[in-house]
Amino acid sequence: MRILLSLTFALGMLTAYSQATIEFRISTVSNNLDDMDGFLQGDSDPVWEFEILDGTTNLGSSSYAITANCPGTRTVNNTFASRNYNCALPANFTFRWRAYEDDGWFFGELTEANTGWQSLTVPAGALTATSFTNIATYTATASGDNCSGGGTVTWGITLQYRITGSFLTNTAPTSITASSIFVQTGQNVMLTQVGGSILNGAANYTWTTGSCNGPIVGTGPVLITAVPGTTTYYVKSAGTCTTACTSITISASALGVTLSDYYYLCSDGQIGFYWRTESEANNDYFEIQRMEAPEVWTTISTIKGHGNSSVTHQYEFEIPSTTENNDHYYRLTQVDKDGMHTEYDPFYVSCKTNVKEISVFPNPNNGTWSLSPYEKDLQLVAIRNQQGRLVPFEQQDTEIQLLDPVSGTYYIEYISGGQQVVKKVIVER
Repeated sequence: MRILLSLTFALGMLTAYSQATIEFRISTVSNNLDDMDGFLQGDSDPVWEFEILDGTTNLGSSSYAITANCPGTRTVNNTFASRNYNCALPANFTFRWRAYEDDGWFFGELTEANTGWQSLTVPAGALTATSFTNIATYTATASGDNCSGGGTVTWGITLQYRITGSFLTNTAPTSITASSIFVQTGQNVMLTQVGGSILNGAANYTWTTGSCNGPIVGTGPVLITAVPGTTTYYVKSAGTCTTACTSITISASALGVTLSDYYYLCSDGQIGFYWRTESEANNDYFEIQRMEAPEVWTTISTIKGHGNSSVTHQYEFEIPSTTENNDHYYRLTQVDKDGMHTEYDPFYVSCKTNVKEISVFPNPNNGTWSLSPYEKDLQLVAIRNQQGRLVPFEQQDTEIQLLDPVSGTYYIEYISGGQQVVKKVIVER
């Protein structure tokens, strides 16, 4: 009897973080092959060839050959493939094998009873044993002489595996904390991952939007970013041993209202509140709120919004400049149709009572008017249209003239006695 055992390993490169090794071996082979070499030509020479692949990477290949008729089952225990994995096994391996009777070089490398290559998928999810354990015994048939006198030869091969060591593990963050879950569009939010680990040295916390594998917007345990609109942010431990994600949704108002657009002016015994929006999305209404006690806010008025709009809108609301209304903190709150709130920074309202009353005449006018009485300390600051936009004008002593007058309502902003005041002017063309 002639026994030939050839072994070639395709070992995976062991990285600095590799922890677990999987090995594959053939434990037994079998067939019922009778003498196919002919009278006085010697016994048959059955051969088994086999290999394991991870995707397109060959982890190892080998073969087993003997010279024997009707060999039955033979114990081989040929460990032929091995690879190290950092974090987890792939989803599947591919096992390929074939068997045949080898006529050898004397007959021009002819083969008989050849099964051809058999390709089998080996799911890796259940591979956890630490000692060699059977995966399966595979069989295939081919035309040839068998020991019972039939014309079909049955070949068999048993594949085993074992895993030694342990995988590295990074754990996914459990949650995300935010400086605010509702901000104004364009404002910064600070997001911090909670829980999780990056014990594996090649990993880092990675932040994305859109999905767990979406565009990367930052790395590290903390992300500070401007919110372009309502956005879901994801974080995971990425790199070697990437984990699953956790996420948080930050809602943002698309109004484009900033604190600089919101101000108050004192005029004609009134306190006027003014703000404007460049665009609006899902906007239900605004509230003017007054602080009655520390952190106790009372809504004094509700102003309907424009819902969804891509054009500029100017808002205004007036209350009497009385003792009840003067010398208080006020703030503007915007409310979406889904009930989400944006609360803008409060400011203190104090209208002085010693401001001299300034008159506009004529009013209405054609775009040219005068102020009276005109004091030396009277300072004209700006003129705005109904949309809150600045309009160009010229001033000659007490006379004011718009450079491009159109019909509508305008607001003159001036400072008198150290206080900013607004006057309403009607232009009719």
